[in-house]
Amino acid sequence: MLPAAASLLSVLSVASASRFDELGASTINEYDTYNADECQRIRRPWHKLSTAERNLYTSGLLQLRKNGNGNLDDDELISIGTVHEDPLAFMHQTSAYLFWHGYLVWELESRIRNLGGKWKCFGMPYWDFTAEAGRESEPFILDSDIGGDGDANDYWTVNEYSWSPTIQEYWVPNNCIAAHDEYPFCSLKRALRSNFAMPSAKLIGDTIIGNPGFVDFAAYSHASASAIHLIDDHPDYMDGFPQGYEPIWYLFHSAIQFHQALWTDCNEYDLLNADETNQFGTSSILRFSSIKLCGPTVNEYDLLNADELERFPQAFTPFCNSYNPNKDTCDTEAFPVESPWYGVQFELDDRMHFGGTLKDKEWSYIHSHDVSVRKLYMIPKWNVIYDLDDGQGFYADSGVQDWCKGKLNQHWFMTDLLEKDEEVKVEQVLSEGRYLSVSSMVTQWYMYVIWFMTDLLEKDEEVKVEEVLSEGRYLSVSSMMSQWYMYVIGAVVLVVLVMYYVGSSPSFTKIYDSNLRRAGSYGSV
Repeated sequence: MLPAAASLLSVLSVASASRFDELGASTINEYDTYNADECQRIRRPWHKLSTAERNLYTSGLLQLRKNGNGNLDDDELISIGTVHEDPLAFMHQTSAYLFWHGYLVWELESRIRNLGGKWKCFGMPYWDFTAEAGRESEPFILDSDIGGDGDANDYWTVNEYSWSPTIQEYWVPNNCIAAHDEYPFCSLKRALRSNFAMPSAKLIGDTIIGNPGFVDFAAYSHASASAIHLIDDHPDYMDGFPQGYEPIWYLFHSAIQFHQALWTDCNEYDLLNADETNQFGTSSILRFSSIKLCGPTVNEYDLLNADELERFPQAFTPFCNSYNPNKDTCDTEAFPVESPWYGVQFELDDRMHFGGTLKDKEWSYIHSHDVSVRKLYMIPKWNVIYDLDDGQGFYADSGVQDWCKGKLNQHWFMTDLLEKDEEVKVEQVLSEGRYLSVSSMVTQWYMYVIWFMTDLLEKDEEVKVEEVLSEGRYLSVSSMMSQWYMYVIGAVVLVVLVMYYVGSSPSFTKIYDSNLRRAGSYGSV
């Protein structure tokens, strides 16, 4: 192989092999302090992870429980879970719903990262619950290394029935009615619902795409939030299944935040610093540079200045829950002072309410900082990035892929495997020693394919060199030349083309740099 081509192939092979290596911290991270200088929180689809990768989550949970020594006050999962089980956990009916739950996912993710070692770069996977549509009686999630349905003969206990951990290893301080339950060491319980319809990818996709305004998009929660109830068909005599202690619940809300990120990015509410805005609150004059990278055009926009969110009601408009007597202003001071809802607010900069014991823990972010919608709006500022992998699954099946083309922001999503046939590649193809094919996507809109016949040419045979353009146009050059002269010309042409584009193409330089970052040569992207 020619030295230039061999060198480039080596670089690209390393980049491909190291795709799942930890990315450096987000260059715009503001709030994450858990190993943030080493790696981002890469969130990947649960169903595409290996057993070892899934075990990173379950083993992290079990280690947290072990560190808590069975003490309600010391168990970090319990502290986070108490927020959702608190009587004031009524955010589901408000404009804070998506952000409030997203913070709880981030907090558990942080505790696992805080364990260090193999967990230091942990990112919360997400459960593509739309893949369960049509297979509700045998859902994938209950057959994927995180336990299955509960024992119908023992109050739906999961421990040591469909999941190996004992009650002492993974316990829940609720529903202490099973054979071996003794408060607070009570078994995790699940009961699969019958005659339950999961939302399809198309339904969720249509909801995301068809609702550019935040208030309308919030209806998405009505279509999606029911999905977690696939596994909590508890009988009336039980005290429900506390979701804040359910491992699948965090995977579910990681998926909710994934959908919200797509809505935000592909409506271009992640943009700003523009001179003008249209009636939808999106930029009509944008500062950007675009490159063709592994499929869709990736727009390298400046992220939205969160200080200007109030100028964009499409991106966020506050609304309140059904308990509020003054829904137009979200003024809960209209409640009596003795009311538990007095003073709870939902505006852009209002301090979010978190019940339970989480705020009492010095390690929690909310122990010493307020959290608001504005602060939580941009997930890269929390060092979070979602992996779109090859796009197969929800991203393609929902219709979101076409809608998001040309809009994806690399601070929000890993996009390097999308449309593999358009990846930067150099490959050697030998067929009985006759052909050498070098294919390289080196600019935004075209590629060259050069074929050389290396052992069948005779002195009077025709030598053809064709440039195959991506738009289907062909340029054929034919000439009569000797066998030895063909070798010389072919080698020169190949070297010139490869070295020219490596050295001078801005797009190729960006692509080359991107792959080096994924190979670990850079600390951040």
